[in-house]
Amino acid sequence: MSRKRTVGRRQKIIVCVSAAALVGGIAIATTGTSQASVACDGLATALSNNQKFIADQQAHPDAQSAARIANRQAVIKEIQVKQRAAGCSGGAGEGDAAGAPPAANEPPASSAPPAASAPPASQAPPGS
Repeated sequence: MSRKRTVGRRQKIIVCVSAAALVGGIAIATTGTSQASVACDGLATALSNNQKFIADQQAHPDAQSAARIANRQAVIKEIQVKQRAAGCSGGAGEGDAAGAPPAANEPPASSAPPAASAPPASQAPPGS
């Protein structure tokens, strides 16, 4: 004794509204995760990681710290160039994904270039 159930008008409306909401949600999610934003997030993460590394090297220096810091500063400059080329909103060196940590690490990194640049420059001519 099976009875056929008919789909009522209310159920049809609910299905149509749900389908429209699903399509709209997918469109919004796809737009928010464009390839450019993924690239910018990756660059911001790389920038933050390098700035943290420099801060750690300054906090715990060893014989190779000056060379490592100089190398990481060159990497940071390259990342900033890539951010500007990609049109990232934080292209000046401040990544959106890591806004607070780079700002906290920025002062040690800014004070380090004069100290880190002088020893490699003075060491480079005798070794050349």
